Amino acid sequence: MKTKLLQLLFFTFLAGCANVDPETVCEATQSDQTGSYTMVTTEVSGDCGSMGTMQVEIEDGVVRIHPAFGCEPADSDWQEDTCSTVSTSVCDDGVWDMNLEWKVTIDPANLDALTGTLSARMAKWQYVYKCNSEYTFVAERTGDLE
Repeated sequence: MKTKLLQLLFFTFLAGCANVDPETVCEATQSDQTGSYTMVTTEVSGDCGSMGTMQVEIEDGVVRIHPAFGCEPADSDWQEDTCSTVSTSVCDDGVWDMNLEWKVTIDPANLDALTGTLSARMAKWQYVYKCNSEYTFVAERTGDLE
């Protein structure tokens, strides 16, 4: 009796697994996250303050930071299952030390729109002033990179 019950449970489990969808794969590519964008940010937590609206360039999902800020990309990872690029930049312009972690997501149904998050850790004057903030953003494509 126990064996029959276990067999029944096993086959019920297998039948339930047959309805599981295959792994979702993004229909966009990382290179679709390339261009000039108008980005509107919203601070959702933290103490760094508003970043407002910015004109940014994004290449393969990595937000380019103006060279004056002394930023170097630390890493980048394309996450095909979520249509997202996660990247980190480490910056030091002599005044500000910054660690910026971006998650840039594209909607395959609208390749001109990006959404995402920014986690910013910043320190000024060798940590006399420091802040941490979390932001969300929406970005609309305005053109190609030059």
